[in-house]
Amino acid sequence: MLHLTTGLSAGQSSGSASASSAVCPSVASAPIRPPSSNTGVQSASGSVSALPDWVSCTFSDVDHDVPAILAMFGGELDWTPLPRGLMGYRAGYVRGGVKVLYDGLPGMGIHVQASGQGCRQLEAEGLITDWQSFLGWLLAAGGRLSRFDVALDDRAGILDLDQVEAAVNDDCLVSRWKTSQVIRSRRRGEVRMGRTVMFGVGESDACCRIYDKAAQQRVEGHWVRVELQMRNDRAQRIVERIAKDGVRVVAGVLRSYLEFKQAGEGQQKTRWAMAAWWSELLEAAERVVLGTAPVFRTVASIKAWVSRQVAPSLAILAAAATEGREAIDAIIELGFDRLRPEQWRLAGVALAGAG
Repeated sequence: MLHLTTGLSAGQSSGSASASSAVCPSVASAPIRPPSSNTGVQSASGSVSALPDWVSCTFSDVDHDVPAILAMFGGELDWTPLPRGLMGYRAGYVRGGVKVLYDGLPGMGIHVQASGQGCRQLEAEGLITDWQSFLGWLLAAGGRLSRFDVALDDRAGILDLDQVEAAVNDDCLVSRWKTSQVIRSRRRGEVRMGRTVMFGVGESDACCRIYDKAAQQRVEGHWVRVELQMRNDRAQRIVERIAKDGVRVVAGVLRSYLEFKQAGEGQQKTRWAMAAWWSELLEAAERVVLGTAPVFRTVASIKAWVSRQVAPSLAILAAAATEGREAIDAIIELGFDRLRPEQWRLAGVALAGAG
């Protein structure tokens, strides 16, 4: 377990100037913008929102060392050494859905990978409050993107997967991807099926998935996700554009790869009118900001986070006999002093339930 002491606290956005200068002087020049809302374009039945769902980038080990990179993506939180190498790197650290890999061949640098879970984790921890600023900060720090996924979430009822699948089957689309497939899945014993319409191949430089996110998460209501995955130079370029111009560029990139059409006359499908539902989604996507996922905290989720992230450190303190237990009590007392009203309410709900 590695514990860092840096100027970047867990409650401080890593897109801020003070956090940047504490980690790497070159980061201080990164563009800083006000935090964005996590709400999207509203409609009568819901909303359309956009958020990053995977970030992989590499830093040159000439300009950065491992503790500095860990500080960028974890502040003073605990990191656990990986039991074995990964992706050609001989060593690394993991913290939830975030990995930092190092000790590769010359020129491989230090690699950071934040899965979809890792992106949500960094938001929940307060390390990312504004993705557009954070991506600009990441580029200014010398990060070279190797994968970037951005998700457009339709909760407004614009996309109908039956309609999407029918358009694919009827060849009512113009696409730069040569392949497409419909993937159906369900958990054993369940009637409800999830469905993904896939364009391209996952390991290529660009692909797209349209799928039933509500079925995947086993929640009620309309929730269809359009996920654009970019790798290598394409990941670098789209992040550079988002950092400069905002997430509205995603709509244009997506349209350049995939356009659903309304069946028309003639063989030139490029002349057919765009399907109204696809046009509505893209227009909505042009108006959203790159937000963060809403954080729904419960006592159970806090307990799970403490067990995953803090338990080893608490165990070390507890093993230090009386001195360690006194330290734990002091930490708890400090925590009480820092509780906000909404956190007191959350604790009150738990106490009422226990009684």
